[in-house]
Amino acid sequence: MEKLILDTSYFIAYLNKSDKHHSEALSLSKKVEEFESVVTDYILDELLTFLIYHVNRNYTINVAKTILSKIDNGELTLYTLDLGMGKEKE
Repeated sequence: MEKLILDTSYFIAYLNKSDKHHSEALSLSKKVEEFESVVTDYILDELLTFLIYHVNRNYTINVAKTILSKIDNGELTLYTLDLGMGKEKE
C-alpha cells in the first residue's frame, strides 16, 4: 500500500471550518483511506503547538488523544525522525 504523509497544514485545514482549505481537506480525507496514512513526531509537535497557541489546551488534548488512538488502532502510522538520518553509523 502506498504511503501518504499527512502534514500540519492538512490537519489544520481539516479541523478548522473557517480555513480556506477546509472543504479540500474534507474531500481529501475520503481519499486518505486508500493509503497508509503517515505522520511524523515533528508534524504532531507542530500541530499540537499550533493548536495550544491558537485554540486552547482542552481542544489540543482531545485532538492529541484522537490522533494517538488512530495510531494505536493502526489507522495512522507514526514515524519518529532521527536527527542522524542519512549519516553512516560508525
